[in-house]
Amino acid sequence: MRQAIQSRQAHRKQGRPNIGEMAPSMSMAQLKDERPSAMINFRIPETFVPPSMSRYMSQPSVFAKMVWWGLKARVSDYLAELSVRLQSKPSFFKGAIFKPNRKAIGPMTKNMHYQMLEATAAGDLRTLRRLLTSSHYDEIAALVARRPPGQRCQWELLSYKGKPRIVSSKIVMIPGSVPMFIRQVVVSIRSRQRFTWTTDEASTNSSSHGGANRRRAGSQAPTPPRIVEKDVKENLVMVATLNRTTWQTLDWRIFGFMTDTTPESWQHEHDLVKSSSNDGATRMGGVEHR
Repeated sequence: MRQAIQSRQAHRKQGRPNIGEMAPSMSMAQLKDERPSAMINFRIPETFVPPSMSRYMSQPSVFAKMVWWGLKARVSDYLAELSVRLQSKPSFFKGAIFKPNRKAIGPMTKNMHYQMLEATAAGDLRTLRRLLTSSHYDEIAALVARRPPGQRCQWELLSYKGKPRIVSSKIVMIPGSVPMFIRQVVVSIRSRQRFTWTTDEASTNSSSHGGANRRRAGSQAPTPPRIVEKDVKENLVMVATLNRTTWQTLDWRIFGFMTDTTPESWQHEHDLVKSSSNDGATRMGGVEHR
């Protein structure tokens, strides 16, 4: 399922620009909603998701670069969060109001991950709309709508492999007449999943070929279910807005999936940020979906 989503996103990159590549001004125009986190349609640039570093051990120069880039990203993210903490202080002698509350993010993401996959398999669009950002909901809803007539999917979570792990935590301010803070975390979840695809032959023949095939369907052997079982590592991108009055994080949503960072992807993203800066755009522009 995740591979299908990524395939669709890759296809969109070759055509017209997707929503995630919109300019900040256009994105902010769509954020005027009673649930603004649902309308977030970009991923924060230079999000570093640590890969398995053992794959680069045979390339010392690449290994050193990956370590440096990862450290640099973590320091940058820490300083951004520290800035928000300081801004949330009522006075110099009082503590910060803003709390990242990371301990609650892992279990919350795990629960939303389960609900999302279960709802996607069942075609439960109402639940998906509650869990996902609008852009990601549109992608999943389109995949559900394209299922062949009579095809059904049953999803089963066989086991989780360890605990969810936060691999990136970022916070940025969107400038404007009323500045807005956006939080983004990437949570890595490992699990073993099973997908069982079944086809209702009568429904398929009825919708596709009419009465003649319905008569022949009785003499045909039913199509056996297709079962796919695999271990999966998924990096879920979670986004939310921050209330600047109470400094509380509001309404987390699933933005989508993200692959581990590679030297090529990091360099490509760095070039995009540099290009945007040279063009006078903010660091929020020119970002692509993963």
